[in-house]
Amino acid sequence: MAAWVLFCVPPLLAQAPQEAPEAASDAATLPATDTTTLVVSQDHSWPPFAFRDDDGEPRGILVDLWHEIGRQLDRPVEFLLADWNESIEQVVRGEAMVHGGLFESPERRERLAFGGPLLPLSAVLYIRSSALVLEVDELAGRTVVGVVGGSFELEHLRATHPDLETREFATNADMVQAAAEGEIDAFAVDYPVGLYLLDRYSEPGEFHVLTRLYSQELSWAVAPGQEALIPLVDGALAAIPPGERTRITQRWITTEQVETVPAWFWPSVVALLFSTLFVLAASYALLLRVRRRRLEEEVAQRTASLREQRARLENIIEGGGLGTWEAALADGELRVNARWAEMLGRSHSEVDPLPYNGWAELVHPDDLPVAEEAIRRHMAGETELYQAEFRMRHKNGDWIWIHSSGRLMPAVEGGPPTRMFGCHVSLHERRTLELQVERQQRMEGIGALAGGVAHDLNNILTPILLSLDRLRDPELPVEERLALVEGMEEGARRGADIVGQVLSYARGEKGSTALVDVGPVLMDLRRMLGETLPRSLELEVEVEEDLPPVAADPTHLRQILLNLAVNARDALAGLGVEEGTEAQGTADRAWETAGPGRIRMEAQRDPDGTVVVLRVSDTGPGMSRHTQSRIFDPFFTTKPHGKGTGLGLSTTLTLVESNGGSIDVESAPGQGTTFTLTFPAAGAEAIRAMAAPRPPGLPTPPPGTPPPGTPPPDA
Repeated sequence: MAAWVLFCVPPLLAQAPQEAPEAASDAATLPATDTTTLVVSQDHSWPPFAFRDDDGEPRGILVDLWHEIGRQLDRPVEFLLADWNESIEQVVRGEAMVHGGLFESPERRERLAFGGPLLPLSAVLYIRSSALVLEVDELAGRTVVGVVGGSFELEHLRATHPDLETREFATNADMVQAAAEGEIDAFAVDYPVGLYLLDRYSEPGEFHVLTRLYSQELSWAVAPGQEALIPLVDGALAAIPPGERTRITQRWITTEQVETVPAWFWPSVVALLFSTLFVLAASYALLLRVRRRRLEEEVAQRTASLREQRARLENIIEGGGLGTWEAALADGELRVNARWAEMLGRSHSEVDPLPYNGWAELVHPDDLPVAEEAIRRHMAGETELYQAEFRMRHKNGDWIWIHSSGRLMPAVEGGPPTRMFGCHVSLHERRTLELQVERQQRMEGIGALAGGVAHDLNNILTPILLSLDRLRDPELPVEERLALVEGMEEGARRGADIVGQVLSYARGEKGSTALVDVGPVLMDLRRMLGETLPRSLELEVEVEEDLPPVAADPTHLRQILLNLAVNARDALAGLGVEEGTEAQGTADRAWETAGPGRIRMEAQRDPDGTVVVLRVSDTGPGMSRHTQSRIFDPFFTTKPHGKGTGLGLSTTLTLVESNGGSIDVESAPGQGTTFTLTFPAAGAEAIRAMAAPRPPGLPTPPPGTPPPGTPPPDA
């Protein structure tokens, strides 16, 4: 086997730390009163640290180091070399005074008392070079790992790599020799020991280090009861000159033999280097060509995919009847597609591009403040999406209902958004049907009130007719004539008020969103209902002072409240209870003792002032849970056949939600019913927006404003 030199081992076996001169001086003055032989136990096959030479004599770094310790203590040193496990047992049994070198571990501390460090040492995992293994985990299930029984390497592998299969050997020499003979492909060993034994038993390059397992200080130990030796030996270690430690280590880490490099070695290396460079260059060129082809294929695939996505998107937009728009925030100019123009009966060239003022002129004047307020709130970051419903003028002069939605989009180069994108959906057909249903509901409401109106008009006209008969009496005093005329005039005005209120309600087909003061609406309804409801019913109206207005359709709001009031009247008349049910029996018993029926309408704000709450309640028979779960379903009614269509509360729900509100019901058999309506209170900005003249362009968000829905930087 070719001989070789270990030129450098610093990463895995560093020199022992040099002690301070003061410590060495103190240790040198230790009294040497005990000349008893210092018996040291050590592994007999741990080269270059401890082993037997061909004559059977102890040799190695630790042997020389303990001889030097003995000289410092002026005591002879004797070595008991054995297998690794036996070397520890010799100390535990008291056959040896110290163990010459081992790693400290929790398990060993239970049986031995440890002194200070001797020298730093690293353990590694060797692998056969032909095994083509890169990670320790790859060894699991492929090969066994050799390790000396009872060694610290075995403890470490069990703790850090429990899935590895290990094979224990009595000595390091037996383990390395078994690896050289092909019995195992990997083994764990102290690095210098592995180098020493591989040089002896294997071919150069047959094994290499796969990984470093650990680096730790090698210590020494005594058996329990021998702790008095620890300060003496540690002092002797400190007294050894640093140069002497280095000499001892280097004596065993290097050899005197140098491997001869063959004459053909360097030319072969140069030729191999040039061949490798040529192959690498050719491979790199081929790789670039392949990479370029792949990039071209990816670009072609992505281009085709983008074309397909664009065609699919265009089909979706066309199939969904969506009119798309794009607005520049700087000047408000809109770019629209052909469907957007078609909704308004115009050609694409007529409205693309369209300045902001041109768009504003197409929007119904009553709806423009609502649309602009929705845009402002979105651009201020208050809403994730811009959404609004408004009317736009068709080319034939009609007003077409449109649902518009969109959002700000960030600029490609970063910074604040500069454009806004969205789409239009025509609501014309749906709104037409809704208006028809609303008109029908108003007619049903008028029909429900017709009996009361006729009764009250009859009560008003009867005194007028009687007064006319009195006025024909030529002998009637002037004072009585004037009183009769005044009474007739007052009655006529009352009748005109009743008819005017009914006509005002009946003419409400076309509504628009505006700022509505809820108080006057309730008071108008009070006057109307007070003239038409049966005299046996009590009507109470309570309005909190200084209520904020709500943004709603005034006609819708009147119809909502009137529908609920008529529903309450029918309930008090016994028309809204399911016949033959337990709820009817409970309601009838409660009705018999409840006294006069009462309808109460009230308006107030919530504690934080952001919502206006309206309540319509009655003392009627109430509803079961089953009825409450279905009252908003279209065509569901508990009234007798011919007394109701089942569309009143369904229409009410639609109107409430279309005006941004919500409705809830609370009821129980025999405990009456309360409908609670909530509408967002119009803020000061909304009030100013509806009152202010139309701005010349879209508002611009402040610099750095991210689009709504964008996560904050620290999210």
